[in-house]
Order: sequence, then C-alpha cells, then structure tokens
Amino acid sequence: MQFIKVDSLKPGMRLARPIFDKKGVLLYDRGKAIKDEQAIQNIQSFGLIGLFILEAAEPVPPMTDKDREFERFQTVMSAQIKEELDTIRRTKKSKLCDQISAQIISRYGNTSEKINFFQSLRSKEDYIYKHSLNTAILCAAIAHRMNLPLGMQRYAVMAALVHDIGNSRFHRSSCIRVRIRRKRKSRFTRWRDRAMRC
Repeated sequence: MQFIKVDSLKPGMRLARPIFDKKGVLLYDRGKAIKDEQAIQNIQSFGLIGLFILEAAEPVPPMTDKDREFERFQTVMSAQIKEELDTIRRTKKSKLCDQISAQIISRYGNTSEKINFFQSLRSKEDYIYKHSLNTAILCAAIAHRMNLPLGMQRYAVMAALVHDIGNSRFHRSSCIRVRIRRKRKSRFTRWRDRAMRC
C-alpha cells in the first residue's frame, strides 16, 4: 500500500481505504479500481491530498467493521466540525458544539478498545478538522477514565474541538509565518523596553 497524490491517480488503481461523503454515504469502497478519468475528477473534487492505493498484486488489507464505521464517523463529524468552526468564527456563537461533543462522548468516551488513528489525515482540511476530532475523542476517553462529571467531560471535548479554530482560517504554512513574525515582533518589543529602562 502506498500513498499517491490525487494528481497522480490513474484509471485501474485500487483503493486501500473507503471514501465516504460528508453525510456518511459510501462513494468508493476499498479494493475497488478507479474506473476512468471521470472517477478521478470526482475524487479530486473532494479536496483530498491523496489516497492509499494497493499495489497490483497486493490483497486488500483486513478492515474490521469498527474500523470502517470509525472511518465513516470521522468523515461525517469532520464536516460538522468544519461547519461549526465556520459558524463560530462568523457569529461568535456555537450552534452544534454541544451536540458534537455529546456524540463523541457517547461513542468513544467509555470505550476500552483500541482506536486506530493511523492514516486518517488525507486532505488539507483533515489537518484541522479531523485532527480536532481525533483530539476530542482522546479528551473524551481521558476525561471518562479520570471519572470527571459529564459536564466537565463535555467542556474538555468542546475545548478540544475548538482548540485549532485560529488555524482553520489559514493554511498551515501561513500560520507558521504569522507566528514567526509575532515572535520577532515580541523580541523587538522586549529589547526596546529593556533599552528604554536603561
């Protein structure tokens, strides 16, 4: 299995992982070959960076029903998180955050099973929204393990959901540049203040 950028996809390549839409409907199943250029254009329209593709003779790797459901859950919840962060940024008010956190706590708060986060970030948006979801899932599990009251668990999960809201506006590289500029400015300000005290 190898990760192939969307621009390098060719008809006949077989998918190693399923692709779901934002409502959880299965669009392309794992092990299926990409049929034609139209299918490639459809996949490119999803905003994915790339896909995990099977080698020509490689068998389809095992995937449990729980892994498949987790993949679907991540896709659906990431779309809801994107919508919620956009709403918060626009209106300064939360609309779905409480519902999203309740779903995460009910599904993954008291799980004793291993959760496979491996290979879950496949698009530019995943670095913010799926990352926030994965962080919220881990917070739910930790908060439950610490026996925190349900209200505190919800606050922890909500904080995890919105912790990257500043990065949702910008691409990762522009955020890094802004942080570097801020550090330079703050150093200059500190040097100036020290000089003025002398």
